[in-house]
Amino acid sequence: MLTAILPTFRFYPFQQYRFLLLLVLLTAFSCVQAAEVPYLYQAEIPVTDQSSKTRRAAIRAGLEQVLIRVTGDTDIINKPGIREITRQPDKYLSQYRYRLTTPPVSEESSTPTQPSLTPVRILVIDFQQQAIENQLANQKIAIWPASRPRVLIWLTQEGQGGREWVRFKTNPIAKQQLETVLNKRGLPSELPLLDLEDELNLPLGLAGGLISDVIQSASMRYQPDAVLAGRSYVSPNGEQQGNWLLIDGEKHLRFYTSSAAGNNQFESIIDQVANYFAAQYTRKTKNPDHPLKVGVDIHVLPLTGIGQYATFTRYLEGLSAVRDVYPILISEQYTVFHLNTDLSQDQFRSLIKLDKKLQTVTSGSPYDPAAPVLFEWTP
Repeated sequence: MLTAILPTFRFYPFQQYRFLLLLVLLTAFSCVQAAEVPYLYQAEIPVTDQSSKTRRAAIRAGLEQVLIRVTGDTDIINKPGIREITRQPDKYLSQYRYRLTTPPVSEESSTPTQPSLTPVRILVIDFQQQAIENQLANQKIAIWPASRPRVLIWLTQEGQGGREWVRFKTNPIAKQQLETVLNKRGLPSELPLLDLEDELNLPLGLAGGLISDVIQSASMRYQPDAVLAGRSYVSPNGEQQGNWLLIDGEKHLRFYTSSAAGNNQFESIIDQVANYFAAQYTRKTKNPDHPLKVGVDIHVLPLTGIGQYATFTRYLEGLSAVRDVYPILISEQYTVFHLNTDLSQDQFRSLIKLDKKLQTVTSGSPYDPAAPVLFEWTP
């Protein structure tokens, strides 16, 4: 009998056939690989020429940039053991290529008679993901999984004519500065349309005042994972100052930044935001020599049909922090899957909330502290 072979499982007679199908599906999809951010292990470094000396220095700088992005730690280069990795950057190199790009020009400074700007040479470097993760695992250094929160960014500035929106679509210099630091830290983002609906929902005065309730309400149309709102102005000594509000669910955090004229005004704030999220989502790398011993049980409302089982299993196994998935209980109320992972229950819930495919139905019972959190699969 099946119950004799698998004594740890409890069955309801009408669902034994479904369970056998589920076991087949779990076996079929056991080789599904984790998803990753497309540019997580890629770096783009400006270079002055294509000489081997310049290229070696750029490859090392690119590897350092990738290590910061993957671990979420801006001080990773100074950690014990990391110096050995950066001394041999070619060991982790997959491929490289050059491309030319033209520096952006603000609309205010451009004229029809302005000569074309000199293109900038960029070295695009791809590194080996597995080799880097293996080294980080050997050093017992945690990484920030590729599934990351998408941040909606609102920004106003104090100009000569008073307060105004920073419209990145018509301000290519500011847009490039922002995209550069977002790419450097691997933080997904979205910019508001700043159309009539946005201006009605979020008046300029309230946006510049960083009124959290109004900003949060106006952001709902974009369904972001987090919201970053800022007010920028130039101090009497010429420094670019910024007041910022980060909204992450019920958490509201405020930041202050200052940068010298000519520097990237977004570097400090994006670093602080990325550090905040990395602290929540970092996990230890998978070391094949040391199997994971931590597991998470997830309770899901009954799945309908073989197709949903297949899709749901594929989704779980595609999470970068998950190694194995298998069922431990099927009932009329819910199905329980066990996941071999090094995430805690809270970290796992933070991870799956990002793509909104698993919705919380109940958060446990106040009368029963051991009651499980119940999810619904909504692909």
